[in-house]
Amino acid sequence: MLNQEVLSIWAAQQSLIAVVPVFVFICMNRAIFLVSKQLDELGHWHNDTFVYNAPQQIFTITVSSEDNDKTHLFKVKDAEINSLVTVGLDIDRQDERVKAQITENGHRHIDWRGATPIIRSGFRLPRNRKLGLLTLTDTEVNPTTIRVYAYSWQLLR
Repeated sequence: MLNQEVLSIWAAQQSLIAVVPVFVFICMNRAIFLVSKQLDELGHWHNDTFVYNAPQQIFTITVSSEDNDKTHLFKVKDAEINSLVTVGLDIDRQDERVKAQITENGHRHIDWRGATPIIRSGFRLPRNRKLGLLTLTDTEVNPTTIRVYAYSWQLLR
């Protein structure tokens, strides 16, 4: 009787040892399939550039007169560090009373006097993944929403 119980336990251990690698293999293949499917829904690779199927909203802020000449930092989460990220702005205004531009480390790229801000541009993503949104507003301006979108990112060598 004891001998049969030992054989039964031994057989169960043998079958478990045989089944576990198969189960792990199936789970790994399923995970690869699911990640690939999610990536295809987000965008596609073209050589060394990942292009989003639709612009990805990465930052939104509502600015007013108090935000004149301020830099608002935001993180870009999806792109690789040191990649070239193409980002753009959408300002909910029809006039020039609110201007904005995306900056690296809060540095200005254009002179505000009479200039039209760059709406879409590319930046190398730093280690901390942060870019800045520099805003210029007139005095007594109504609150205005500014959205920042990511369009693509390119691996740099």
